[in-house]
Amino acid sequence: MRKQIPTPLVLAALVLIAVAVAVGLGAGSALSPEPSAERGAEAEKRPALRREAAPDPALEPAARYALAARNWTPATYTRSWERQLVLAAGRYRRELAGRRPARAELAALRADASSSAARLVRAERDPRVVDPRARVLVTLQERTQATGQQIDGETVNEVKLRRLGARWRVVGWSVLPGGGAG
Repeated sequence: MRKQIPTPLVLAALVLIAVAVAVGLGAGSALSPEPSAERGAEAEKRPALRREAAPDPALEPAARYALAARNWTPATYTRSWERQLVLAAGRYRRELAGRRPARAELAALRADASSSAARLVRAERDPRVVDPRARVLVTLQERTQATGQQIDGETVNEVKLRRLGARWRVVGWSVLPGGGAG
């Protein structure tokens, strides 16, 4: 039986779901309380008014980019780089395009049995950076392996974005030392 490998679209959908759940858990405020038993049948006839906060559209591409950058094996490293290119723009994209993984680099990753696996913990937008720019801190739980060594832990990825039309594009990315406070 052949094992089915998730396509990039399936992975993107999973990231979208994770971001939506993370945002939804911290969002939403009631404008009026839920009907209570004390208010009786009259209160139950009127629906409670709720205003849900819309998900921040900058979070999804930031999380997708960080996950693309931090999830790879030697066999998928070039595809991870290509996913990053799709999400990037401007000078950052041109610089990234100029750093296509070379055969020697891929051979070294294979020789060292290197890999990196990450899952999204949270994505938070820096409120001090305003539209059309955004700075998102993406926290990932990571496991990185090379030459028989393994490192597990959380990393904070700083993703800088710029809104181009209706889409957010990555214009900078780095892993912050010490967890990224401030």
